[in-house]
Amino acid sequence: MRAPLVFHGNDGARRELIAGWTAEYYVGLDLGQAHDSTALCVVEKKTMPGEPDRYGIRYLKTWLGEPYPTLVEHVVGILGRPPLDLARSLIIDRTGVGRPIYDLFRRAGLNCPTVGVTITGGAEAHSDGGAHWVPKRDLVSVAQVLLMERRLEIAASLSDAERLATELRDFRVSISAAGHDSYSAREGKHDDILLASCLALWGAQKNLGRFEAY
Repeated sequence: MRAPLVFHGNDGARRELIAGWTAEYYVGLDLGQAHDSTALCVVEKKTMPGEPDRYGIRYLKTWLGEPYPTLVEHVVGILGRPPLDLARSLIIDRTGVGRPIYDLFRRAGLNCPTVGVTITGGAEAHSDGGAHWVPKRDLVSVAQVLLMERRLEIAASLSDAERLATELRDFRVSISAAGHDSYSAREGKHDDILLASCLALWGAQKNLGRFEAY
């Protein structure tokens, strides 16, 4: 059995779980291109009947300049360690890299389903089986609402915790007369952990995972 993955902020999570909460894990992956970083985020979703769900960002990891096959190996290794060997799903941004890179992950023998998300600048989300087309504002608004409702905890010991919280608070959407979105957050170059986190939270809210066919 492989050594468990060390999570940030887990002491409080363990106390809550003892009190009757159950936990499941969702993983978001924003794939970088060329000189962009690839980011991975693990979200812990805690549930208990009669209580609003709670979410915690427990793990963040970035890579820069890694070939895609090497990234697949890294992700397979992370998802093979408890408790992520029972993760509900891996939600991947396939907007720029396209289907071939996404298929590398699907063929990698992961323990959980892979969910492909194409991030759009439109107003409507739609799905086709395991593929989803989701406006960027929808992804970020999920995280923003949870943060405002105090149902999202970003583990303070994460090195990027403050940066992520700031980007979530500062994210703004402007809509042109033609219906196109533009963003006041640090679009593209610096939003890797923001998107990875939002993908994981979006998947967690929708309960995407093990009991669906992909």
